Amino acid sequence: MTETGIAVRESVRGWEATVSFGVDTSTGKRIRKHVRAKTRDQLDMKIDVIIASPPNSSEPVPTVAAWLRLWLGVLHTTAAHTTVTKNTWAVERWIIPAMGKVRLDQLTPMIIEKRIAGMTAKNRKGQAEVPSASTKWEVYSVLRTALNFAVKKQRIPSNPAINAVVPQPPRPEVAPLTESERTLILPLVNEHPDRARWLFSLLLGLRQSEALGLTWEDIDFEKGVVSVSVQLASPGERAATNTIRKRLKTAASRRTLPIPALLLAALRDLQAETGLTTGLVFRAPDGGCVDQRADARKWERLVKKAGITRRVRGHDMRHTTATALLEAGVPDRATQEVLGWASTAMAQRYQHPSSLVVDDAVRRGVSILLGDNGGPNDVTVTVDEGRVRAWLAEHERMDGSVTAEELLARASVLFRELLVTS
Repeated sequence: MTETGIAVRESVRGWEATVSFGVDTSTGKRIRKHVRAKTRDQLDMKIDVIIASPPNSSEPVPTVAAWLRLWLGVLHTTAAHTTVTKNTWAVERWIIPAMGKVRLDQLTPMIIEKRIAGMTAKNRKGQAEVPSASTKWEVYSVLRTALNFAVKKQRIPSNPAINAVVPQPPRPEVAPLTESERTLILPLVNEHPDRARWLFSLLLGLRQSEALGLTWEDIDFEKGVVSVSVQLASPGERAATNTIRKRLKTAASRRTLPIPALLLAALRDLQAETGLTTGLVFRAPDGGCVDQRADARKWERLVKKAGITRRVRGHDMRHTTATALLEAGVPDRATQEVLGWASTAMAQRYQHPSSLVVDDAVRRGVSILLGDNGGPNDVTVTVDEGRVRAWLAEHERMDGSVTAEELLARASVLFRELLVTS
């Protein structure tokens, strides 16, 4: 028996669904269940009952391939297009070739470990392709989710993937823009034709899809606020559904933010230049939506032009905003509202304490520990002297590669910080 999935459709009398359990190998007949309901919620409840108690056949326990395809059918009715596409790729390209013939109730942690470790696939040239560690982890995550669904539907008593050992690759190190890098790149941003686009991400921490999905209707110039409630759909989703924008997934991600004066001025200039008051704020040359990859390349060119040699992704601007809020002493709960996080736990991923924050923490701790007997001033002098020496050494190594104006600007930033923290 090969399970193929679920087909849902709206009819004149309400909603209908066909749940397919493939072909009975003993009779050659297709096994299907048809259900009807007045509402979509009622239909989903009936589908759950069918999946939990499938019709009898000569092979009542499905194979991994059969179950995964049925699970993908359920996913089509509940998840976003990009999620379905990613999971389908993992299932069809990697999991089914590796372990699709194993019966669901015979799957063990050792089988999962062995099959994932030995996964291969044919590339376009017909050559064997070995997946990377990150691909293996992604495939394992998809399998684990599908098997959790099998446990929920009482097809297996427990999830064997939970006890399988699949090495998780380390997260790539993310470093927000440093003080000196911000000094280099901000003047270029202010001169760039797309400065409003970059200021949305730098000053407010908007995700790429959030910034590119903004319309002029989302911006209230009188109140000086922007409503972030939708995002630009992915290219695949736009092609499949003919939908340019989609609502943000969680209530926490939908937020209204004040627009800083610098960004508000940039938006007024952009509106005056384009003469547009409706539709997307940021558009491609042909008037359509901006391609996300082209947007990322523009940012990379801007980083390179600023003389920053390391890779700084567009999404790192969001990390930069989060870190700036940390340095400003903004509570995690308020930062959560600004950046649209589901919980304050996201602060651990996005906020990167700088030396300024660490220095201040040490000063405060020493002040508490030593009371009025001295200590804070000594720590301040030591730290500040160290920062000045490090700054001078860094700029001595530049051998005149920066202009006097740039050097003065960087020095001003450093000494303003020292005055504030002393």
